[in-house]
Amino acid sequence: MDKSMLGKISRLIKQVPSKSLGTLYDLLKKLASKDGEAWLEALKQFLRQELEVVDKGLGGIFSTKKTNLIIALQEAEAFHKKAFGEEVHLSKMFALPKTLPWNELIAVFQPAGADNRACVKAMQAVMGGNAAYEEVDVNSYSNSSASGKPRLFLIERSERPTADTMGMSPDQLIATKREFIGLGAYALAMGQYFMATGKYLDEPTWTWFPNDRLPSGYVARGHWGPGSRQVGFRWSRPSHGSSNAGAREAISVPLKP
Repeated sequence: MDKSMLGKISRLIKQVPSKSLGTLYDLLKKLASKDGEAWLEALKQFLRQELEVVDKGLGGIFSTKKTNLIIALQEAEAFHKKAFGEEVHLSKMFALPKTLPWNELIAVFQPAGADNRACVKAMQAVMGGNAAYEEVDVNSYSNSSASGKPRLFLIERSERPTADTMGMSPDQLIATKREFIGLGAYALAMGQYFMATGKYLDEPTWTWFPNDRLPSGYVARGHWGPGSRQVGFRWSRPSHGSSNAGAREAISVPLKP
């Protein structure tokens, strides 16, 4: 790239709103990766408005057929059978999107009757080992009750939270008006990821659940503790941000009519 183009890019970056810098950084990382050519072509198509855009403003970069969604659903079904003792067929229950913002996914199925306690119990049934650490009872947080209807969340298959949320406080995350998984869905994702890979989410990081709050206003967060060898659920101030913490953006998939 010639110096004149680098100069133009440098000047433009200075005009980018601070709230967009995380997204821009994530895009640059993808363009510089081994899959950079594929990302470049997808970006060109998106700029020409040739790609669909999925609900809630998330850019549809990948055709669903080119993602691991089918495998992710199979993993969710296998985890559910082992943890809850029943079979489900998620592709028959939910209206799956045609495009997705990630090519590697975790599909998180939360049964209609599963509150936070049931989700943590299911995680523990699969992972075994030390019981999860709870700074307060996991059902003490808002949104801890069972939803009353089955829910399917799609999140990026990553051991770290969504890249452009790192460093944001829970209050800042709420202000973005994006959807993030809560404590119950996170517990299911943790158990399912462990069952599929033998690895853990958030070993060096931790995940905020911005909408899951105690009556005092403190906000729930979760992580894997390599020292204690247990999943930890703790709380922190809603204004607290850390470069080591973020949230996990989610797509909530609707049930079929």
